[in-house]
Amino acid sequence: MHHDRQYKPLAYYQWEAQTTPAGFWRFKNVQFGLYLGIEQGQVATDGLAICGVSHPFNWAAKRTEEAGPSPAVFKLSIPFTKQVLHLAIDDDNSWKNGFKIQSCPDLDQPAQKWIIDSNTTLGGPFEAGKIYILVNCHTGTVVQLYDTNKTAGYSFDGGRSQRWEANQEQGTRYWTFKNPWNGLYMGIAGDTSAAGNRTRIVGVPQPFAWDIVRDRTKGANGGAYRIFLPYTRLNLDLGKADPGCAIHLWDRTDVLWHFWKFELLDTALEAPLKAGEMYMIVNCHTGTVAHLEDTKKLAGYSFNDGRNQKWEASQEEGTGHWFFKNPWSGYYMGIAGDTSAAGNRTRIVGVPQPFAWDVIPDRSQGTNGKSHRMALEAGQMFKFINFKTSSAVTLKGIMGDISGDKYGEDFVKNMHHDHLYEPLTYYQWEAQTAPAGFWRFKNVQFGLYLGIEEGQVAADGLAIRGVSHPFSWVAKRTGEAAASPAMFKLFVPFTNQVLHLNDDNSWTNGIKIQSWSDLGSDHAAQKWIIDLNTTFEVPFEAGQIYILVNCNTGNVVQLEETKKIAGYSFNAGQNQRWEASQEDGTGHWFFKNPWSGLYMGVASDTAAIVNGTRVVGVPQPFAWNVVPDRTQGGNGGSYRFNLDSYNQPPGHESYLWERTDVLWHLWKFELLDTAVEAPVQAGGMYKIVNCHTGTVAHLEDNRNLAGYRFNDGRNQKWEASQEEGTGYWFFKNPWSGLYMGITGAAGNSTRIVGVPQPFAWNIVPDRGQVNTALNLDLGKADPGYSIHLWDRTNVLWHLWRFERLDSGAELDAHDHEAPVVEPGPRE
Repeated sequence: MHHDRQYKPLAYYQWEAQTTPAGFWRFKNVQFGLYLGIEQGQVATDGLAICGVSHPFNWAAKRTEEAGPSPAVFKLSIPFTKQVLHLAIDDDNSWKNGFKIQSCPDLDQPAQKWIIDSNTTLGGPFEAGKIYILVNCHTGTVVQLYDTNKTAGYSFDGGRSQRWEANQEQGTRYWTFKNPWNGLYMGIAGDTSAAGNRTRIVGVPQPFAWDIVRDRTKGANGGAYRIFLPYTRLNLDLGKADPGCAIHLWDRTDVLWHFWKFELLDTALEAPLKAGEMYMIVNCHTGTVAHLEDTKKLAGYSFNDGRNQKWEASQEEGTGHWFFKNPWSGYYMGIAGDTSAAGNRTRIVGVPQPFAWDVIPDRSQGTNGKSHRMALEAGQMFKFINFKTSSAVTLKGIMGDISGDKYGEDFVKNMHHDHLYEPLTYYQWEAQTAPAGFWRFKNVQFGLYLGIEEGQVAADGLAIRGVSHPFSWVAKRTGEAAASPAMFKLFVPFTNQVLHLNDDNSWTNGIKIQSWSDLGSDHAAQKWIIDLNTTFEVPFEAGQIYILVNCNTGNVVQLEETKKIAGYSFNAGQNQRWEASQEDGTGHWFFKNPWSGLYMGVASDTAAIVNGTRVVGVPQPFAWNVVPDRTQGGNGGSYRFNLDSYNQPPGHESYLWERTDVLWHLWKFELLDTAVEAPVQAGGMYKIVNCHTGTVAHLEDNRNLAGYRFNDGRNQKWEASQEEGTGYWFFKNPWSGLYMGITGAAGNSTRIVGVPQPFAWNIVPDRGQVNTALNLDLGKADPGYSIHLWDRTNVLWHLWRFERLDSGAELDAHDHEAPVVEPGPRE
C-alpha cells in the first residue's frame, strides 16, 4: 500500500481521542485525519457501515462491567440511539482480515465490546526466538511432540519434546512453532485445503504458519488465545486431560478446550550436574539414595559412602540428556528392555550400555538453587587455563614469547631477580570488546595483545605471541561449560584455527601455545577455562591431614610396615593419613605420614625413575607436582601425581607410570576430620554396647568375649588407656587383668578373647579396624553369642558405643554363663 513511503502502517490503527461539551467522545484517525462515524444525512440502523468521515462524529463511551484494570473495555454507542459499534462476524464466525464494522442494536455480545488501549503497538503473546510451552486452558496439559511425530497433551515435565520456539512469518502476522530438540514444526500433514475436524496436529519438517487470535470471551485482559489454521474456522482442540490425548483441528466453538496460554520457558535453568563429577542421588521424600545392589537392581538405602551409591554424570552430546555411571561396577542407571514398553513400576537397574535421562527442575516443590553461567566481560582481568594440563597462557617478557606454564614453577623464581614485577600479572589478560562481536586480550604486565604477528597467516603450528597491535578472537563457549568458571574455544576470525596447547602429553613448563585446526569438541588441549579468579588454587591447605583416594579403585594410599605404599580400603588408620605442606617458592607439595614421620616419595635417584618405580616412605621431604586434570572430570575435581594404581585388590603396590588418560592415574584429596574425639577417655571405666543387640562385651571365665545383657558385673567393665604416639586404645578388664584382644592370625570369625598383654584397637566413627578391613562383630542378641572379627560391612551389629560407668562401684560379677553360641552364617 505504501510505495510512496509517506505513511506509517501503524498509524492506520491509531485514533486520537477528543472530548465534546456534552461528555461525548470523538476519535480522529492519526494517519488520515478522518473521524470514526457515519456520513452526514445517514440514519444509524442495523448493518450501516461505519467509516472514516470528514466531519466530527460523537460517540457515547460506556465502560463494561467485566473491564479489567488496564486496558479498558468499552461499548461505543451512537448518542440518543440503541445502536453500537459492532464487528460483523456473526454470519460465519470468521477470524480473517477485512471484517465489516457496522452499526447494530446493543446485543451484549463480545463482538460489540472494544478494548481501548493507549498502547498502540499490536504485539502477539510471543517474543520471536524465545521458547514457550503451549498450555490448554481446559486441561492444563501442554503440547508434546512424541517419537511418532504426533502431538498430544501431557502434564508439563520440562522435557525438550514440550518446548516450542516461536517465530513470526516474515511480512505476515502468522507464527511458526519449532521444536528445537528435533527441528520439526507444529503443523498438519497433507494439503491444508483438505483439513477438517479431527485432522491430527503433527511435527512437519517445513515451517507451518498459524494465526494466533486473542479471545477474551473466556477471560478478561487477553489471557487466552486460539490457534487457527489461517483463513479457516479450524482451531487447535484438546478435549481431555488424559495423558496422550490427541491434539487436532476442530471447528471454532466457545468451549474452553479451544483456548490456549503461552508460557515463556526459563531455559536459563542449569542442570544440577557437571560432567565428570561424582554424585549421590537423594530422594527428596525419604532422604535415601540410589544404591546399586549386587543383583544389579537399584534401591533406596541410607547413605553410607559406599562405592555402589556413587554415580558419575556425563552428558549425551547434542541432546542435553545425561548418563549416570557407577564407576565401581561400570554399570549405568537405566532400564532393561525396550523403552517404549516402560511404564509405572518398571524397575531401574544397572545396564552395561549408556542410558540417557532428562534431568529437569521441578517447580512444583520450589525453584531455588538456580545456577548461572559466567561470561566474558569487557574490562575484567582473566586467566586462561588449559582444560587438559591446567597450564596458564603466560607472556614471558617484552619480547612477546608465550607458553603454557604453571604457577609456582622455577621460571617464576628465575625471572624476577629485580623484584620489579608481580609474577601473577604474567598470567592476567584484560578482556576488550572489538567490532563485530570479537574479543581482544591485553596482557596486564607488558601491554601486549594475545595474537599473531601482522602479515602472518594462521596455520597449523604457528606460534601465538604477545603482539603490539590489537588482535581479535572469536570466543565460543563449549557445550560442557560448567556454571563457573566458563570454558571456551578461541578462534582466529574467519578461519578454522584455534588456540591450541601443543602439550605432547607433557606436564612441564614452557609448553608451546600455537594456532591449530579445530579438532572437535573432545580435544582437551583446545579448551580454555577463562576465569575471573586470577589466583591458582590447590586442593590442599598446608598443615592439614588428607587421605589420597584413587579415582578408579576408590582405595587410598597406605604406608605399610615395609615402608612400601599400596592401595587399601579406607579404615581411618594412622598409616593412611598424610599431612600436606608446600615447598617454599616452587608450588610443589610434600606428603608426610605423621604416624611414622616418613614422606611419600621414591628411594632412587629421580633421574633414574622409569615406569614401575615403586612409591615408598622416605625419611626426607620429597616434592610432588599436583596438577588438576579435567579430562576425567569438570572443574579440576581430580588430580595427577603421577602415581599408578590400576588394580583394586587390597595391598596392590603404587608406583610411577608415564601419564596416560586412564582413570587410575587420577586422585582425589579428601580432608580428614582429625578433630573427631574418641568416645573414651584414658583411665575411664566403660561398658561397650552393641548398637544392634543392646548387649555388652562380657568376659567369660574361659576368657572368651560374648554378648550379655548388662548386669553391672565386673567382667563387663573395661578401663580405657591410650597407646602413646599412635592414638590407638587398650581395653583392660580390671577384675581379671586381661585385655580385650585376639590370639593368632586375624580373619573373619576370629574370636575376641582376653589376653594378658595390651592389645591396640583403633576407634573411629563408623569406620573399620586398624590397618585392616576387620572390625568387631556381634550378630545376635542371644546371651552368650560370641564376639569376633568380621570384614567391615554396613550392618548395625558392627557398630558399638561406649557408656561410661561409675568406677567406684564394686558389685558382684553376676556371671550368668549361658552356653556359648558360635557365629553362624551371615544373615
